[in-house]
Amino acid sequence: RIEVPLKPMLGRVAVAPAGEEAFGGLWPGNFGGNMDASDVTEGATVYLPVFHEGAYFYFGDGHALQGDGEFCGSGLETTMAVTFQFELIKGKKIAWPRIENDTHIMVVGSVRPLSDALRIAGVEMVEWVAAEYGLEKWDAYQVVSQLAEIRVANMVDPNYSVVVKMPKKVLAAVRSLTH
Repeated sequence: RIEVPLKPMLGRVAVAPAGEEAFGGLWPGNFGGNMDASDVTEGATVYLPVFHEGAYFYFGDGHALQGDGEFCGSGLETTMAVTFQFELIKGKKIAWPRIENDTHIMVVGSVRPLSDALRIAGVEMVEWVAAEYGLEKWDAYQVVSQLAEIRVANMVDPNYSVVVKMPKKVLAAVRSLTH
């Protein structure tokens, strides 16, 4: 018997993909999907690009616990009661899913190969830091390069998911220097 603390999370949060595309429930992508990012927990804010009027949000794949990568294709699966609060941020466009909690901002890239998922999440983080924290793009690139935390969220689905995280504490200091 092994006892460990649980960390409930949703493996799948998504909107309908762009155009007339349709994907099975295992697919993650720029629409969200089955990213299996263990950061999608109670209190987290998930930002998703919207491709259709009404967004067509869906969710599922509740896990009581899951390690990074979801190596065997399954977390500690469970049912859960979930409450969402939705807000449309007009005039703001993002290309890939973002997550925010009390301590970090995060970007999720989901494609194959794994190196491309990392590149997507890294570039999107640089752009987010530049836009929101007042840095020139090359300075944001340097800050992200020095401080990013990188996790592989999913290695078992048709696309892989990588999360690039930046600590808010440091970004608050960056903002105070630029404003």
